[in-house]
Amino acid sequence: MKNKIMVLALLVLLVLPLATAQDPSFIFKRDTNSNITITCINSNNEFCSAGAVCTLTVFKPDNTLLFNDVAMTNNNNFHIFPIFANESQTLGEHSAVVQCDEPGPPSEDLFESFTFLITQSGADRINPGEGISLLIAFGIIFIVSIFFLVLSSRTNDQSMKAIFIGLSVFFLFADILYTITIISENLSQFENLIRGFGAF
Repeated sequence: MKNKIMVLALLVLLVLPLATAQDPSFIFKRDTNSNITITCINSNNEFCSAGAVCTLTVFKPDNTLLFNDVAMTNNNNFHIFPIFANESQTLGEHSAVVQCDEPGPPSEDLFESFTFLITQSGADRINPGEGISLLIAFGIIFIVSIFFLVLSSRTNDQSMKAIFIGLSVFFLFADILYTITIISENLSQFENLIRGFGAF
């Protein structure tokens, strides 16, 4: 009975973050030119007319304004706004609101809100479900490294011992690089927090 409860609790911990996670609409790489592209759809579920004017407002992760009511370029069915490298320096999840004025008839005010993420590498952040998978992969690589180290200590053949030690060092080095990559990607999300603590 205890084992069933533990397995159920583990499954809840694995599945719950996947069910509640909200993915950002766009993911951009830091210090890189990018475009926010939205589709304007009116209340008739048709593309907005060529006369539609859309404006964009973006809030940084600390709720300060990055853009306030800036015009987007109307490109047929899409409205585009470029984000330049110097405007994509703040890491984290940004909130955005697009307001489109459709001249009509009838005239309409259309709104769309979304989020976008700016990361160090341009890759999506690691959610808890993926984090557990990465932790398991880390453990497997570490166990393989220890396995080859134990094999090297149990064999008498010097050439096999050298091969096993080499494989053990290789897997241990791969595990260290793997860990550094994961940690650097995750810690880059908290750059603003780290900078804030540095002020004290």
